[in-house]
Amino acid sequence: MIFLAILLVKFLFPDFTTVKLTDLLLHPTKENEWTCVKSNKGIQLYERWVQINDTLFVRERKGELITNCSLKKTEDYLRDHSTVCDWMKGIKSVQSISTDSGQLVHMVIQLPWPFSNRDLLARYHFYKIDGKTSVVQVKSDKTVTMPDNRFIRIKHYVATWRLEQINEQQTKIVFETFSNEAPIFPQWIQEPVLKKIFMSNLKRLKSRLSDSQTQ
Repeated sequence: MIFLAILLVKFLFPDFTTVKLTDLLLHPTKENEWTCVKSNKGIQLYERWVQINDTLFVRERKGELITNCSLKKTEDYLRDHSTVCDWMKGIKSVQSISTDSGQLVHMVIQLPWPFSNRDLLARYHFYKIDGKTSVVQVKSDKTVTMPDNRFIRIKHYVATWRLEQINEQQTKIVFETFSNEAPIFPQWIQEPVLKKIFMSNLKRLKSRLSDSQTQ
């Protein structure tokens, strides 16, 4: 299915950035099947373990929800990096930076310990698959270093929103996040915190998108 989607983008939407297989796959690695770990207020949270190498396994998360917002408004909202502060917990600041290789987004993240003092340099990508399906992706960037001793840099991160139009007023969102960095702290410390934050973020996103539809 992903391969067919790539062909559709290439031939039907030549003005968009050329889509590579690795752009739409979060990780070219071994993974287990998704397991639903929580369902609340119309939002389903899934997790699975991903094998990075012989010794490293990391957890990937996926959320699914239906929002009362049109596909176009959902696309516009998620493509606008400044809106991330409205729904994602712990984003202290978001700044667009011009570089020789294009626009970058710098995010400063201040979550409770052990996730405080983090930052991320990323690029936003948008892929129109067809008239009813699109993908918004945020991917960490390593082409620009911008060292800052105040923060711990998140070096590998990918977040992907797959958007599917249900009707003129509703859009299905499948949101996946992945990082192949080894956990800094034991899983039993960080996983409950991350799971709670992930679900809370999706609840706020659903609410913000519904509100934007009435504006």
